[in-house]
Amino acid sequence: MEDRNKKAPTQLKVDLRRLCITHHNAQTIIGNIQLVGHLLSRELDLATKETVSFLHDIRSSLSLVMSNCEALISSSSGNDFSSKLHSSSQPLRNLYGSIGLLTEQLNLADIITNPQSITFGRRSQCSLHGFLFRIVKLFESRASEKRVWLQLGELKGEIFLSLYQSFQFVPLILLDNALKYCNPKSNVYIQISHAVGDLRITFTSYGEIVPDDFHEKIFERHVRGPNALSSQIQGSGLGLSIAKAVVEAHGYAIFYSSAPQSQQNFFTIVVPKGSFVKTGR
Repeated sequence: MEDRNKKAPTQLKVDLRRLCITHHNAQTIIGNIQLVGHLLSRELDLATKETVSFLHDIRSSLSLVMSNCEALISSSSGNDFSSKLHSSSQPLRNLYGSIGLLTEQLNLADIITNPQSITFGRRSQCSLHGFLFRIVKLFESRASEKRVWLQLGELKGEIFLSLYQSFQFVPLILLDNALKYCNPKSNVYIQISHAVGDLRITFTSYGEIVPDDFHEKIFERHVRGPNALSSQIQGSGLGLSIAKAVVEAHGYAIFYSSAPQSQQNFFTIVVPKGSFVKTGR
């Protein structure tokens, strides 16, 4: 185990150097980003403070790659960055999303080594739909590779939540898991629902369901359900425990449920009445 920790930074350094060298080729960079992402998912659960310190240094290299990517996007037609991104080529849009996703994966290291960082900083008001829309955009490339339709549902009116910065990791983790374990050519969607009381944010995917006796266990540290183990997909069993810790630090709740006959998996975040503001109808 100690040897693996020593090797991880060296391999990450090699792959980050390759990212910078091949900045002219979007498809090559995306492939290299995926390699780095795989290394992170294997190594973060074994991360020591020394390793995490090195990951902070990697962010500097990654920000340089992002700057080059943004410069390419800025040369596209459009009045602002959003319209220029929309008019850019698909490989360039995929590259932008892949870099953003890897950056967020690197930021997870802070919570793994220091769980108290979940509540660092002040909570700020943000539009729930706009917040989720940004996260969904990061996963469009991965969803396309698996031929999965990724959809964010609409809700009449606007919902505002008061969130710590760490809350961004919750949809990142839930969408990452959904795309890992869902059936190819299926749907993954996020639905926001509000009746009289609670607000519910539900992440739905189609694939092998989690057995009843693991519905709560999968939120424990280093626990993976039998469906995940049998899939031979690599994972640390840390993601859902982090998501639960972040959700509960906000005073919310999260639970898993399923519809076995249709092979639907549901991860639902419950925001209690009084913890959000709804405008419009």
